[in-house]
Amino acid sequence: MKRLGVVAWSLCMLLQGNAIAQNGKLPTELASSANEFSGMCLHNGRLYLLPQLKNAQATNARLYSVDTAQLLLAADGSVTMPPDAVKQHALQHFGDVAGRFTKYGGFEAIAMIGNTVYLTVETDGDTDAIICGEWQNNDVVLSKEKSKKLPKIRKNGQLLPNAGYECLTTNGSKLITAFEYNYKGDSTWLYLVDTNLKGTMQPMTLPPIPFRLTDMTAVAEDKFWAINVYWNFNGNMKHREAYYKDIDPTADVDLHHWKPNECFARIIEITMKGNVAQWATKKLIPANDCINWEGMVPWRNGVLLISDDNKIPFLQTKLRYYPFDGKP
Repeated sequence: MKRLGVVAWSLCMLLQGNAIAQNGKLPTELASSANEFSGMCLHNGRLYLLPQLKNAQATNARLYSVDTAQLLLAADGSVTMPPDAVKQHALQHFGDVAGRFTKYGGFEAIAMIGNTVYLTVETDGDTDAIICGEWQNNDVVLSKEKSKKLPKIRKNGQLLPNAGYECLTTNGSKLITAFEYNYKGDSTWLYLVDTNLKGTMQPMTLPPIPFRLTDMTAVAEDKFWAINVYWNFNGNMKHREAYYKDIDPTADVDLHHWKPNECFARIIEITMKGNVAQWATKKLIPANDCINWEGMVPWRNGVLLISDDNKIPFLQTKLRYYPFDGKP
């Protein structure tokens, strides 16, 4: 009887796609902006969602996941799922691991290879880190020892406020990570990191990218898609001043009509060759649909994006699909 109920709900949702999109009906445990989702990844047919988990003393630290076959696409691009489709996966030893960082600020990105889960940790100190854990039944057992320090990119020698390694993905043999600020920093790099979190990281020169990179996903061994976004924090310009005040709109065709009080978002494609990376615009996100997109995965003929509208309690998490070239 329960299965019949889910099927009936799914058919109803598919027939009323516009209503879903207008109401943003994600399951309750996903809908709240208090989750502050900061990353997503695909692994073995499931979509994994990573909350930021800023509180190092949290006792209910967990990931969420859903079988991608149960994702339901509405007419306007909103994505939802049956109420009982979401699984929760405890992050064991979270308190011990978060407590290792004296200025712990939360998780920012997620990637998986085989049985291993990798997460980036943002701090308010000089370095961020990649940590890892192993799947054990339905939960992830975080390692209390393994980690890799990531050097913060500075601007004019100064740390940027609330900035970290928001991008993490894998091409199957290496982890690839990027700092969220890559415009006029003292250096701009992608880093290739060994999956055992040992050895020397390999830097790759990355041409300046305006604003922020908030997630990245591999689509080939040497090709990646990334979210490039400027969110004006609902008009609070000072919050992101360091990210926009040096922008030269004439140097980027997508920014010719952009103004600092306007949100901006696009998907870019990054390609690697040797020790150099290049990027180009893949898709612009409509201005009226621009919010704080923080997680991305490839899906169907485009990408899924998830929002992090932190500190705005009346907003809800948005999960949306953007096709490329108009293909559904």
